[in-house]
Amino acid sequence: MAPRSLLSQLGQPIAKRYRLINASFEAHPHLDAIYDSVEEALTDAASWLASQASSAQAAIGVEVSTRSGEWRTVRQPAPLTA
Repeated sequence: MAPRSLLSQLGQPIAKRYRLINASFEAHPHLDAIYDSVEEALTDAASWLASQASSAQAAIGVEVSTRSGEWRTVRQPAPLTA
């Protein structure tokens, strides 16, 4: 099979990956995982918050991976209600 050209690879859809971030726009220290959807990430964050006595880590945002391997913010860090 011949290798695909770069242009044909760029036309292919990529699986989006999401991660949770803290109020400092860094990977969340306690919720350091990769998720398949924003909803899955926020559900996990809400479950974690419900188990915490303190809501100090309540400002949670979401980033999505880009084709180049960078992360782009899709939800600004904000308080979640558990």
